[in-house]
Amino acid sequence: MVCCSTEDKDSIMHKLQILHIRMYNPYWYAIKFAGENAAFNAMLTHLRGYTRYTAYWREGEFGGSGGWVVRADILERYADRFDNFESRTRIARETYERKSKERRA
Repeated sequence: MVCCSTEDKDSIMHKLQILHIRMYNPYWYAIKFAGENAAFNAMLTHLRGYTRYTAYWREGEFGGSGGWVVRADILERYADRFDNFESRTRIARETYERKSKERRA
């Protein structure tokens, strides 16, 4: 990673925060995130650049407030942009596994 001088500290991208995440299956997540304007808009630009088969906005997610539905491999490409990626995806995965076991029982 290349670091900036102190004069360029405003150009350093701030990390995003995952607010809500749901694992649908091992290949797809629904995610809602927030962050500083530049970081947030950069992530939106990335996600909008994908086709519907890899990432798309769905209005009905998270109680109707909306969220991005993203393939797991695409989301993992941007893991370093999120401050809480590891902890939130771990919780989503554990919840998915628990609910899957309950359905099979």
